[in-house]
Amino acid sequence: MKKRFGWSENAMSLDTVITADNIVEIGEKLTVGSFKMLVGYRGEVALRLYKMLLKDLYCKGNPAYVVTEAYDYVQVACLCLCEHMGQKLGDIVTDRRNIKVDIKHACCSEVGHWFYKNYTEHRHRAPLPAKHPSVTIEQIEEKNSEEYYVKVDEIVSKMNLKPRTNDVLECYINGMGVCEISRTLNIGISTVWRHRKLIEKKYLEATCVG
Repeated sequence: MKKRFGWSENAMSLDTVITADNIVEIGEKLTVGSFKMLVGYRGEVALRLYKMLLKDLYCKGNPAYVVTEAYDYVQVACLCLCEHMGQKLGDIVTDRRNIKVDIKHACCSEVGHWFYKNYTEHRHRAPLPAKHPSVTIEQIEEKNSEEYYVKVDEIVSKMNLKPRTNDVLECYINGMGVCEISRTLNIGISTVWRHRKLIEKKYLEATCVG
């Protein structure tokens, strides 16, 4: 079985002991699993974070890459795991609802708790759903491959965008809507749209389409 993101195959075994060496790997895998489950309940908002997290995991090795807000949830999972350093993922603990569960389940619940706590903010930040056929998690994971992002970087390089236009593109890539980009970059909504039109034009030129 091919390893994803350099993860070991037994990182999520209930017999796995939580150590300083594997805590980030476990936290990442727990968060991916939690987001997959949340997609079934909170659709577009959870799906947006899930796709952002996949990009973070593929690109975080690049020194120039800045992880998105989705990776914050990995930190939540890791903080939960830190409380049980030296224990096994299958060891029984009491979660925030005073229910006896294994550590693996407790950490997933913690990620879910923080997601729901910030759900309203995430919902307002999520762009409107695109009018395209629905896709499966497997299709998203296939698209979010290391090769895919290398290709994206090559196209962006060919587009030769000015710094401000590149900032707008980065915001779009990270799932921001027009209003949020306007607030983040302190520019008018009409300016955001002008940059978007320029990005579309440069993209067509870079890919020799049209």
